[in-house]
Amino acid sequence: ISTDPTASSDLELEKRGQIEIDNDGQNKWIWKDGKGGYEELIKERRKQEVLARTSEIIGSDPEYIAVDSVETHLVEVAIAQPKEIADTGKKYIACPWFSQVYEFQRSYLIPLGMDRLQKKNFLQRGRKFRMFNGELFIDVRGAWKRCVPQSEVTKVLHKAHDQGGHYQTGITLKRLKTYHWPKMALNTRDYILGCLECGRNGTAWTQTQSSPRVDEPMVLLGMDFIGPISHSNLTLEETIQCCYPQLQYFNFESGGKPDYGYSGKGYFTHIFMCLSND
Repeated sequence: ISTDPTASSDLELEKRGQIEIDNDGQNKWIWKDGKGGYEELIKERRKQEVLARTSEIIGSDPEYIAVDSVETHLVEVAIAQPKEIADTGKKYIACPWFSQVYEFQRSYLIPLGMDRLQKKNFLQRGRKFRMFNGELFIDVRGAWKRCVPQSEVTKVLHKAHDQGGHYQTGITLKRLKTYHWPKMALNTRDYILGCLECGRNGTAWTQTQSSPRVDEPMVLLGMDFIGPISHSNLTLEETIQCCYPQLQYFNFESGGKPDYGYSGKGYFTHIFMCLSND
């Protein structure tokens, strides 16, 4: 190897080793050992090749994707430190529901022993799953839901039902709308049927309605007066203010066309008004 100090590539190369003179007086290139040496250079180049190849195979045939993804995964394992490749999804590997799709998301490996039709169905199902921050999610009609492994089902149901107010199955399932596992509705029903507190007191069929939010006082007020009301020389607005003194702090007017009904004795029999502040 000969170097030219004016070339940027050669300057980068000189960081990886140095030229020494051997016993015959010839120049000999000696690679640097350890960090920053030849092995690290090869790994960096190989990693760049893998990343470039990965970008090329996006959208290709699934069978080619599987082969290239396996190569990508093996190279990543080879160049990574043990702590960097430690598996954080043991709960999914041990779960019979999601073990195969989890491995498919990690390495795009198709389980062995499948015929052509089974492979096609498995690939269609596997594309509905994604990994986010170490958790497995599934696309259910456009909504991403976290996959709950078998070991966590009881914990999730306890939080949604026991700690959520001991509501009946329909309400509990609404609380679980961001989760997914096989036979979710059946497991929820069986869990509630086995709840001791619900067995003693029964399940709650409705949730307590929260108070309506009021953005500002007296935005819209509806009144329904049913008579007969004593005769008075006051106007209708003055009469209402006498009945509700607190309205004196608000400007109001009758909404719509006034509809006054009179009996033969001159009494109001029925008045309906909507009052609003300015």
